Amino acid sequence: MDWKKPSRFLLTASVALGLVLSLGCEKNSPFVDHALNRLGYGPDPWTQARLIELGPFQYIEEQLDPDSIDDRPVETVLTSYPSLQMGLSDLWLNYGDSNGLLGRPIDARIQLRSAKIVRAIASRRQLLEVLTDFWFNHFNVDAAGNAMALKTIHYEASAIRPHVLGKFEDLLLATARHPAMLDYLDNQSNFRDGFQAMGRTWGLNENYAREILELHTLGVGGGYSQDDVISVAKAFTGWTTTYAIQRSWIGDGFQFLPEGHDESAKLILNGQLVLSPNGGEDDGRQVILFLARHPKTAERLSRKLVARFLDEESAAAVREELVRELSQIWLSTQGDLHAVTQRLLEEVVLSLGQQRQKVKRPLHFAASIIRAGRGDVTTEPGRLAGALSWMGEDLYMTGPPTGLPDRSGHWASSGGLLYRFNGADVLISSSEAFGLEFDVEQGTAEVLVDGAISQFTPSGIHPEVRRVIVDSLDAMPGATDREKAERARTLVLSTPEFLSH
Repeated sequence: MDWKKPSRFLLTASVALGLVLSLGCEKNSPFVDHALNRLGYGPDPWTQARLIELGPFQYIEEQLDPDSIDDRPVETVLTSYPSLQMGLSDLWLNYGDSNGLLGRPIDARIQLRSAKIVRAIASRRQLLEVLTDFWFNHFNVDAAGNAMALKTIHYEASAIRPHVLGKFEDLLLATARHPAMLDYLDNQSNFRDGFQAMGRTWGLNENYAREILELHTLGVGGGYSQDDVISVAKAFTGWTTTYAIQRSWIGDGFQFLPEGHDESAKLILNGQLVLSPNGGEDDGRQVILFLARHPKTAERLSRKLVARFLDEESAAAVREELVRELSQIWLSTQGDLHAVTQRLLEEVVLSLGQQRQKVKRPLHFAASIIRAGRGDVTTEPGRLAGALSWMGEDLYMTGPPTGLPDRSGHWASSGGLLYRFNGADVLISSSEAFGLEFDVEQGTAEVLVDGAISQFTPSGIHPEVRRVIVDSLDAMPGATDREKAERARTLVLSTPEFLSH
């Protein structure tokens, strides 16, 4: 199939136009709510107006070109987080320990977490933020330690964010070379057997090799063996950091140590890739190109993108057809993430049949409340970071290399939902702190409930649930209008219709 043929696109555009006309591409319409929750962190006034003005496909085109979107208000806020623009040597100088010129490692980590919240809620480049989150989670590292906190700041800024709409092989290479990944998965101490340096004898470390095969590319069913893990580990021997070798951060922090590299010949996947002797640093690069362009990688990551942006449980035939199409685009473009993402998102805006099929993660949940409430977190994003932690999403602090689960079942646990109910109550009762504005402030119980539904769940909620919420407000005879309005909003935000997207 030629993915550039116009017939499928024209048919898709025609169907989209019909959907928009029938469902209403207007503020607070189900279509707009669905599209903006899949392409970002939910609707706010700017994205609503922009989607209505451009239509779904031109909106996607614009979001796929984030540099074309004026985001100066957010960029101005981010200048108050100086660590985000620093190289590794400057990060260590300014935040490396309790004597840092600008602060401690924990201060830099707070800036990283605050920046993520500000971008998710206030940035007009919503797709860029969702993609950065997706690919960071795919190539997860844990910022829990002091050194890892500083490396993670640089990792997201230099290895993830610039590549989410580029070639996958460039993204894979950038993560493989970065000191955050080299430290997190121990490849900075991966050397040929018997290599002597720094006062000790080193040997092969298979951690990164195993994860690049299992998590980053081919997947568990990718057809590799333990022998392949060993061969890949040998290909990456000598890939380390300047700090590990020289006790100093130089440039991007990557250093190849030739004398620590295993120069033997290497066969991978039964000879699908053959690395000749004395390949040096290029051994690792050849492995990255091979894995990035492999059909198993194309299929697995296409499937993962479909699960993230479309639906985890859609009809098998429909899902498999889309996965096959995205895989073909991947292979024909050598992993062009822009092309793959564009085709996927065209399907997403047509997928009202998959509406409310995915449970929001805590960040999406909180961000969508504040965005729909026209709120502002630019002055105190740290308050929200703490709330997200007890809701189950401790930003940048996920230990396993698998990252945060993207399965709705994980986030729909009774404990997780209870934390989000409490989170909704905290956000609504602290509305002034977050600058929230509401469409309806007073009226009968039905008026207050319907106002909250219109603002936060334009697709509506189950009639029986609506009746229960109305009755609960009527059972507050001595309550003020404000108290009743807050109860209405909190309960609407606790419905399955708002908790999902």
